[in-house]
Amino acid sequence: MRGIIPQEGFTLVELMVTIAVMAIIALMAAPSMSNLLESKRLDANQRDLINTLSEAKSQAILGRQNVSVNLNSTASNTPTSLNWKTASNNTLELKI
Repeated sequence: MRGIIPQEGFTLVELMVTIAVMAIIALMAAPSMSNLLESKRLDANQRDLINTLSEAKSQAILGRQNVSVNLNSTASNTPTSLNWKTASNNTLELKI
């Protein structure tokens, strides 16, 4: 008498449950990934600002004159420009 040959593999229900669990885990990880990316962008902008201000300070010291730093942003939720006005026309520009 021939026995029943067991078939190996997964049922459709098992696959659907696995996919659902993976989707839930991915949805839980998505907000933390966006926070990480935003944090990295903010850190990069902060470094750019510090470097620009340091360069302006160096130019002011070397030239023994006032230096102006203009900050321009294309982001919709920030002012388009922040300016420090001085008597001279020397400017450095930081685009965010």
